[in-house]
This record gives sequence, structure tokens and C-alpha cells, in this order.
Amino acid sequence: MQVPVHFYDAITVGKNSSEGQVAQFHSALFTDGQPAQCMATAVRLRDDLWIDSESFDSHDLFDSSLDDGPDEYTWTRDVQRLFTLPRCLHIGLGSSAGHDLYIRNALYRNLAEYPNTGHPRDSHFLDLATLIRAVKTLRPEILPWDMGPVLGTDQQIRRRLMWDSGLAPENRAFTIRSLLSELRQASPSLVDHALTQTSVTQLKDALGFEDGAISSVRSIKACFLCHQTIMTERRAGMFMPVAVDLNHPDIVYMADLESDLSGLCDTACTAFEALVRQSPGQTHLPIVRVSLSRIPFIAALSAVRREDAVRLGISISVVKANLERLQTNPSVVSSLLEHPIMSDTGLPADVDHRMLAGDYTEADRRLLTQLHQAQLFDWPGLLAGASDNRLHELGKRMLLRYAPGLMTEQELASWKLRVINRVAGGSSTPEQVEMRVRHAQSCAIAMPTARGICDLSTRIQRLLGSTESAYI
Repeated sequence: MQVPVHFYDAITVGKNSSEGQVAQFHSALFTDGQPAQCMATAVRLRDDLWIDSESFDSHDLFDSSLDDGPDEYTWTRDVQRLFTLPRCLHIGLGSSAGHDLYIRNALYRNLAEYPNTGHPRDSHFLDLATLIRAVKTLRPEILPWDMGPVLGTDQQIRRRLMWDSGLAPENRAFTIRSLLSELRQASPSLVDHALTQTSVTQLKDALGFEDGAISSVRSIKACFLCHQTIMTERRAGMFMPVAVDLNHPDIVYMADLESDLSGLCDTACTAFEALVRQSPGQTHLPIVRVSLSRIPFIAALSAVRREDAVRLGISISVVKANLERLQTNPSVVSSLLEHPIMSDTGLPADVDHRMLAGDYTEADRRLLTQLHQAQLFDWPGLLAGASDNRLHELGKRMLLRYAPGLMTEQELASWKLRVINRVAGGSSTPEQVEMRVRHAQSCAIAMPTARGICDLSTRIQRLLGSTESAYI
């Protein structure tokens, strides 16, 4: 029996993944030789969503309807079933640092039975943009497309292959499938290797972790690692794992084997957080933070040939010296166990931004199932039994969106102010709001055939056009 394979793509809109949303979703699920199960749908935009009208003419949605499709809640019920399919391999393009975050936040915002942190058990992910980045770095001569001297971001890779090449069909999931096939023909060894490391568990095993953790430097394996989020100029490099984040076990801290490791190896050092890079240019700091849940490309150091090292500007002698220094200095790992690095757990107070505050208790997870089996009319009573306050607030916001008749006048008035603030982009005066309405109208007049531009103008007028009473 073949493993299910799910190709997917999304177009997103909004300020960020916590406040924005998926506006279009395309997918194709292949299971055991059966015909593909396809989905190509728009998702109706929520009212409490900001869209930048000033730059919307360059957005992928500028000529698409903003009012079609199911609401976000209905869409997440279908998407949850896709992303919790056992043993399924999910393949996107520019997904891990892009629309995956929007999909996850949509599931969280709509109280889906899906982990807030990490991935469901037995699920697997591959980002084709990460794989393209790895091939471009390690074997540029066999990359089947001319990507130019610099790859840019994953979203630039996606645009180059999805839009600029004119490849996008009606369902973009099939484009991703074709691109993966083409890349595999050009580089079968690298693609097949990546397909063996598509889960956090597999990545940790490849790095020599014991029970998902680092206990000794003797078992840990140095690696070549590649992902857009890696804090190096080339977004790739040669690293040695040294610690696991105390708050988020899918986050690993790695020593950059091309960097100066003096501070890391200093036996007097206890403030290891100060050695973690916050930007790619901080090459004087020796530690990089790697989220394994984004499924970076990982290979043995031997994947970097001598000619590759010369081309990439990697000093093999420095890498070997640093590797030996770490392997013969077990106190580095023991010091990090005694003084662990903890990622910043400070999150905004707004519940929309608190997905990573942790997973729900088992009792609250059972409550989620009850909610989705019940009618919205029954939700207020069920939500009263939740122990996590996030469920109370998220459930209340869902009722305000999808069953406003169940809410009090005070709750509806407060929600209206929230919607106005979101749609206005934080504009706090009627005059500023009026300027936003007029700008959207002007854009629609200037581009009357652009469906998305006109829909955005209508949307802004509907939500902000009579705001005077809201400010009284």
C-alpha cells in the first residue's frame, strides 16, 4: 500500500499569519493508485481582516473575487481532515516559511482538533522550495531551471516557478507535483534523500538524538543544513547540534562550524542566549536556532564536495577544527544542559496570537470534538466547561462571526469596533478611516475590470463606510 501524498498550495492575505487568512487553497491527494481527490477553492474573507489597499494591485488576488467560497470555519473542517490523514506526506512550494503558518493559525482560530505546536503524529512534510534551495547550493549544475545567481526567498522561488513561468494551471497542486517530478529526474539522489527525512522524528534520528534529545556529544552528528530561516547569508551551512529548546523540543540550537566557537567553548559561559543569532549578518555569534518542524534539508557533511566548499567559500580546515573542538569538549553539551537556552515565550495578549502558548489539555481536546458535533446554538454552554481561556475567547469570536444572533448587544458593539480597527489598519480617527475608504474607491475607479480591486473597495465601504456612530 502506497503512502498517501498530498500536494497543496495557498494564497494568503492580511497583516501576518495570526491576523490574516488563506484566501485560496488548492490541493490534490493521491492515495494508493486512486484518482486524485482535488480541491480548488476560494475562502470567503473574514470581516476582521486587514488588507493593504495601497499595494493590493500587485497582490495575487488583485483580479480574483474576494467574496466567493465557504467561510473560514467551513473550510478548516475540510482542511483538518486532509492534514490529519495518517502517514500522509504533504508537499508544498514555499509552504514551510509561508502559507503553512496561515493554515495552522486558521485551524487554531477555528478550534480545530489539530496540535497548536508541532505536527500530528505520523504526518510528514516536504517544502519543494527548501529542496530546490538545497540542490542549488550543493549541485547547481543539475538544477533543471534557470533560477539566476541568487535564489532569494522561498516566495520568490514560488513566484518564479508558479507564475512567471506560466506553469500554474487551474489547480496549482498539479504544478507542484510536476515540478517535483522534474527535479527528481534531474537530481534523484538528493530528492530521494529528502523524502526519507520528512518528519521531526526522522530529522532527530538523522542527527543522532536519543529519545528526541541531546544527551551526549558522542552520539550527535554534524550536518549540512539548508532552509530559508537559517541565520546565515547563504541560508545554509555546516552545523553541529548542541542543545534542544527547553520550551519547544522541535527547536534545536546548532553551532555554526564556520564560526568562531571560543565563546561557546568558554567553560565560564552560562548566558548562552547571548550567543544565538537574531539576523543572518551576526556571523560573530556561533549559535543558530533551527525549527525542525519546518523540515529543513539535512545531509551528512560529506554532501559538500571540495569543489562545492570552494564555490561556497567554506573553509574545510576551519570546519574540521571546530568539529574536533566540540567532539573533544563534552562540557559544551553538559553546560547547555545545566544552563538551557529557552526561546522567548512572551506572546501578545490578543488570543489570535497565542497559538504557540501550548497545546490544550486532554479534557479540552475532547471538548473541541464535542463542539464540532454540536450546533452553534449549543456552543455557549459547552464553552463554559473549557479550562483554557483561549477556548473561551476564540469560541466567542467564532460565534460573533458565524452566529451573531446568539450574542448580546454589548458584545456585538464591541466586536464592531474590533472589526473597524482591524479593517482600518489601526487608524484611530474618523478622518483617517475616511481617507482609507476614498483611497479604495479611487483604486476601483482606476481599475474597473480588476475584480479583486473592486471587491476590496466594496468590502472597505461596507465595513468602514458608516463608522461615525462607532466612534461616538
